[in-house]
Amino acid sequence: MSLKPEDFSPTGSDWFSPTLEYVGHCKVEFSSPPGSVEGPATVSVDEAGNVTVEMVPEPGSLQTDDPTRYGLIGFFSGKEFAREVGGGVTRLDPFATNPCTNLEVMTPRGTFRTADVISYGTDSVLDTGEVRKATFAVGLSTFDAADASDAEYWVLPLANFLSESRQRPPDELYRHPLRIFPTPKVPDEITHIPVEHPDKEALGERAMLSLYFAHSKDWLIRFEFGGGLGFVERLADYGESEQLLLKGKERHKTTAVMVGPTEDAPADTFERMREWFPFDVLSLLTLATGTEVGCPWVEIRDEDGRLVRRFHKFLGVKPFRKGRRLMEEIPMPAGGGIRATGRLIECACSRSNDLGETFVRIAIVHLVRASYEDQTLDDQMSHLARGFETLCKRYRTTKEALGRNLGAAQREDVQDTLRTAAHQIVGLKAAGGPGGAAALDRIAARAQSADQRDNMFGMAVVKLIKSFWLADAHILEDHYRTRPGGWAGLLSDYRGDVTHHGYLDILEAGHDVEEIVTVTYHLHDALARVVLKILRFDGGYKPGVIPQRMMPVRVNWVKPHYTAERLGYK
Repeated sequence: MSLKPEDFSPTGSDWFSPTLEYVGHCKVEFSSPPGSVEGPATVSVDEAGNVTVEMVPEPGSLQTDDPTRYGLIGFFSGKEFAREVGGGVTRLDPFATNPCTNLEVMTPRGTFRTADVISYGTDSVLDTGEVRKATFAVGLSTFDAADASDAEYWVLPLANFLSESRQRPPDELYRHPLRIFPTPKVPDEITHIPVEHPDKEALGERAMLSLYFAHSKDWLIRFEFGGGLGFVERLADYGESEQLLLKGKERHKTTAVMVGPTEDAPADTFERMREWFPFDVLSLLTLATGTEVGCPWVEIRDEDGRLVRRFHKFLGVKPFRKGRRLMEEIPMPAGGGIRATGRLIECACSRSNDLGETFVRIAIVHLVRASYEDQTLDDQMSHLARGFETLCKRYRTTKEALGRNLGAAQREDVQDTLRTAAHQIVGLKAAGGPGGAAALDRIAARAQSADQRDNMFGMAVVKLIKSFWLADAHILEDHYRTRPGGWAGLLSDYRGDVTHHGYLDILEAGHDVEEIVTVTYHLHDALARVVLKILRFDGGYKPGVIPQRMMPVRVNWVKPHYTAERLGYK
């Protein structure tokens, strides 16, 4: 039977599922009183990564050296369940629980185990002591597959990740065992056409169409990781999941998988994996897409793609909110162009000393939340101020020596004046009551050191931007040179409003709404560029102050000769 070109269309693989279920025999151990109970159980994991174990305890399986007359319900409730209060009266505490120390579920496919039971409850009958069902909510847990081979790849399922994927994979990724749509191989008899064949033209068209269909799903975000290649690939139902998220019909959807090589690094426990694996790649994807990307669990797989181990650990699966995308996946030839998300992963993981630091993670979160579509101007400015303050504190730009730029003689005159003022303030203590003496001492101390330190937000932002060699501060200082306080004063006013009043005081303070919007867009872009420079990114991103710009630009796109108009200002 002759093959048609469409016969080479990729078929989605079934190795990944966005929800999980383990069914088997469960043993649960407790500490007060010590003992254990067993029974059939089902472990369920949803798309947000929540792990629930439902167990049917078997009364005959109870093992304890301290039994109670209340049966299983008394064992699950622990030593604090029944208290003798005298006169033959026993008081029962319905909220008492026996601390759970270990839970294990043996299944035909492997073993699920955890020592991190967050909480549990029982469906029980007090009169008979019967426990019909026990439900456990667990944290860090592990599933070890039966007959597992050596670890070869790590897999991060990506929750709420929305992005284009426009890079062709290199040959070694065509039939990677963890591709969602592996590239079918077109036989040589179709692609190799004899020069003298009478139907050469028709066969050539068939070969071209066959290759077209075979590569129709070859769209990835690829990146180098360690000594190998990694990729992000969207799931087969990505389009449907995207619409459910955008229309608000779902809050969590697993939309893609991120895959990379383990490079023989230890992955027998989650703690050992954390020693080498940069879990902050999720922050990088959050930064790139403008949406907080989470991960419901982590998988380790062998060279054939079979499961070795699965770690269940909460890794920031948040309800979906749409923000401003920073990276556009423009198609670029292999090794050329200014790649976006894949290059960000490469640069941050191999070059940046700060990936994984809390201050970077927090700055990214505030940057992304500042651009959510449902945010008010007040909230946007608040998040941007907090993001900048996080970086200003880290890079120590929050304090300014006010007298540093004065000449020696002028600095001495200022100090003499401040000392005189402080002395006069202290002298006021004689005219007041004892309660005001301490306050006057503090005021005098501040007056005497008034030329030493200032923590004005705007000045801290200006110093931060200049320290990263971004030209914006010089441009806007010149643009606002006639405004009292300049650009730094303007930023401080906005930050003061949202911090101290909780809102931008547009009516009473007379703020220009259009100017606030402009400043917000520009601060978002400036904060993004500072973060990208911290991550040592040398690829391309989409600046928010040039909404009509289609092609990505590099981080240092703002030049010293630019005017404020190029940054969106009037």
